[in-house]
Amino acid sequence: AKGGITAKSEAKYQGPAGYILGMQIHRDESGITLCQSTYLKGLVEEVGVAHAAPRSLPIVKSDVNYLPALAPGEEEYLKPREIKHPTQGKKLKMPVRETAAPIHPSKYLRVIGRGMYPVTQTRPDLAFPWGYLCRQSKEPNQRHLDVARRALTYARDTMDYSIKITAQPGDELELIIYVDTDFAEDISDRRSTTGILAIANGTALFWRSKKQDSPTGSSTETEYVGLGEARNEALFFRILFEDAGYPQTKPTIIRQDNQGSIASSLRKSHTNALKHIDVRHHLIRDSIRRGLVTVEYVPSAENPADMLTKPMDHTK
Repeated sequence: AKGGITAKSEAKYQGPAGYILGMQIHRDESGITLCQSTYLKGLVEEVGVAHAAPRSLPIVKSDVNYLPALAPGEEEYLKPREIKHPTQGKKLKMPVRETAAPIHPSKYLRVIGRGMYPVTQTRPDLAFPWGYLCRQSKEPNQRHLDVARRALTYARDTMDYSIKITAQPGDELELIIYVDTDFAEDISDRRSTTGILAIANGTALFWRSKKQDSPTGSSTETEYVGLGEARNEALFFRILFEDAGYPQTKPTIIRQDNQGSIASSLRKSHTNALKHIDVRHHLIRDSIRRGLVTVEYVPSAENPADMLTKPMDHTK
């Protein structure tokens, strides 16, 4: 490639790239490491959290459990009362409504926009926090900006996290896709969030944290919808790998932690319990039948896609 470029232009080859567009590239015998610590350092200095107190988590549950602010003239329908869990007996907290002062969107959008670059390139651990923050872009308030600043403080303390590419020339690429979905965790609309993580030969190639289009009636249904989305990504990567000269001769493995949705994907006949699900979600069954994908169970504690669906705690 470099010979073709230098033959048709005045470009001069100066050796392997070490830094491109905010991305540090380090090569050694074990592979290639991609890191964005320099970019993140500049971002945290711009936002003003370079000397903030350390953070061990990018976002916590108390950062996201808020209902939208009341519109002018709208009455509060939530009445203060004590709620107990129907089976566990423990007290449940009432949802909290947004009361923070609105801020100008331009300031908020600059922070969110600049943070999107590392989130999409080298930092899957920031995908869920940034997905939540992006959804607040229409009407941001001071609390949202504070959550973004805390997430960037965590990024400051972990700015040396990187993506390691260990595959060597001639290696056969083995793709594994992890998928996980929470169930109705967003109290504002009860839609679930699906997390998908694609790994090839130990390297994270793709990750996504995205709310589903509509609420679902059970955790099995929610996970089944997420399984259908993972199937779409699997087929895309199979085509991409084949075009790159690495055809996939075996079914692509999709791993999930919900036994009910796995059983539904393997079922040959439709049941009344799932007949209302859109046809596009049932395509997972056809892909399994054709040998394009296979679904395996993975325990929740070993599913890395879990971090893409909700705030993590210190045990993870």
